[in-house]
Amino acid sequence: MMDQNVKQGETPIAPTWLVVLMSVAVLSMGTQVRLPVLAGRIALADVVAGLAFAGLLVHLFRSRDRLPFAWPVGAVLALYILSNVFSRSGLTGAFESVQRVEQFFCGYLLFAAFLKYRGEKLLPRVLGAAVALNVVFALVQGFRFGFGASLEPADVKAISWGFGEAFTGLFRDRVSLGVFLVVSLCWLLPCFFRRLDRKYLIGAGATVALVLGFVAHGQILLVGAVAVILAGFFWSWRCGIASCCGVLALVLSLCLGDSRASVVRESLSPMQSGQGVLKTCHVELVAALRMAGRAPLAGVGAGRYQQFVGGCYGELPNPNRNTIETDTQSGLGILLGTVGFPAGLAFLVLLVYGATRALERFYSSGRTDGRALGSACCLLLFLALMPLTDPLISGVGWFLALALAGAFGVGGEKGRAIGVHDVGFAHVLAWGVGFAVLVGCVAVVPQGNPLARVGTVRKPRIMPPVALAPAPTGVTPQAGDTTPPASVSGGMPLDFFRVIDAGDAKSVSAPAVKAKDSLAAKQAIIDIPDKKGVPPEGEAPAMKHGGAAYDLVTPAALSCKIWLRVWWEGSCGNTIYVRLGKEGTPVVVGNDGTYKSWHWMETPKPMALVAGSQELFLLNREDGVRVDQILITNDMEYVPQDIEEE
Repeated sequence: MMDQNVKQGETPIAPTWLVVLMSVAVLSMGTQVRLPVLAGRIALADVVAGLAFAGLLVHLFRSRDRLPFAWPVGAVLALYILSNVFSRSGLTGAFESVQRVEQFFCGYLLFAAFLKYRGEKLLPRVLGAAVALNVVFALVQGFRFGFGASLEPADVKAISWGFGEAFTGLFRDRVSLGVFLVVSLCWLLPCFFRRLDRKYLIGAGATVALVLGFVAHGQILLVGAVAVILAGFFWSWRCGIASCCGVLALVLSLCLGDSRASVVRESLSPMQSGQGVLKTCHVELVAALRMAGRAPLAGVGAGRYQQFVGGCYGELPNPNRNTIETDTQSGLGILLGTVGFPAGLAFLVLLVYGATRALERFYSSGRTDGRALGSACCLLLFLALMPLTDPLISGVGWFLALALAGAFGVGGEKGRAIGVHDVGFAHVLAWGVGFAVLVGCVAVVPQGNPLARVGTVRKPRIMPPVALAPAPTGVTPQAGDTTPPASVSGGMPLDFFRVIDAGDAKSVSAPAVKAKDSLAAKQAIIDIPDKKGVPPEGEAPAMKHGGAAYDLVTPAALSCKIWLRVWWEGSCGNTIYVRLGKEGTPVVVGNDGTYKSWHWMETPKPMALVAGSQELFLLNREDGVRVDQILITNDMEYVPQDIEEE
């Protein structure tokens, strides 16, 4: 039944309780606050947005009102979930898919409703309040911890509410805070420009300088400043000049010896400080694109990026310490690597289409629709930030949904984009059921390894060490090189399969120790306890910094893959070095995201074994690491599953 206060043919007005609930939801979306329950897995915004969406459904059912929904958004979301079915990502992918549905279906409709009912005045004020709240928190944190102060990923996870103890505002790190500030500023400025007469343009420039001044990541600051200037000139030349003045004032404050300058300068450079190599976060983009190339159709599955990217570095530099700051991993690499090229490119095309549509609406309105211009600038900004950070993370992804909702317009507008239709309660319910079925398919399909070939799990044949071809005369394979497998006399290929129990090391040096573990193959492991120390920065890995040594006898020169059955403490304790021979090149094994459970990890490329006796070393790279078994085989398709027996 329609509300009695609404006349026939008029747009229903949302009740006050729903507007208040949606306003609180938007405020919570501008944070990464996590509730201190279930190990911090529940975000405050998820709970409040869920309540607001439930209230919106009640309103749609009672009022029979309809909201604009762009089916391209739904189609891309469905393609994203389907890619997880084909990549066999299991419950991990199902959880990530639920988050995407929450952001780009529930969140999209929430913002569409807010824009329709109170979007012209109230939404900019609520979003502005979220920005002001973060600025106040960041100001206090700047005095306490220093401008740009950040925490290691493991320390961030230890904070019960998910934020604080660094320059983060209400976010878990300075990167997410910076992205939120520049995205919000780009959306808000056009909404406020239409209400500013000339005497208030100075205030607009000051606002630009103030908000951008709290962005502590140089690359994000640069991209955000360009986007803000473009937004100003799109509106009018006066607003463009005001934006330029605000950016110029910020630059001058940095150039005049402001204490923030060193933080911005260090994060602006893509090179590691004092070294001529790229930062690890930028190198990881190459590794992620390699991973996408190995599983181009469906990726490795959402939520499993860390599990597989470590094996795709190959010859790329991977320093002694994990220098990847929280949320600086490339969103482009994560997107293409986890869901493949079809779904990933469809997502990028959606952003381009949304930005194009928003600009068209802005110009067709006589350059007066601030929401359309703000949405266009946000979508273009998100595209520019994709190589630097992940726009789908909590607290930032919500505002990508806002930009899409603003780009495709509100109900009743003429000339709406192709594919935008009004949906009521029944339609929303049908879309929701469809997404639930797809997510259910992701959850029930058994989890698999998308980078392994079908039928690879098999026990290889072990040839006796007789009549084997020796290593080629005068050729000394180096660790990490790939060499053709040797052959037995008669031309048959040699199948080599050797299992070493880590606890059988001939020598162990601190902080590595021999320890017991009831879940290990022989209950004996090599353990580098957490907080016991890592190699000094800049020094080559060696036994003096901790490790274990093993004797290995090889019947012939072989190119082999080395697998380790490992247990990681966390994101700052998930790698170890493997080295063949005292002069061999150390190779990093790990960098995945499977913590506190035994699992197998492989060397990123085959390693060359010489004929005869040689030494194999496990060397300390990060503490909080345990090793149970070492598997060496020239069967490149073999994938160990559990405890191995030779």
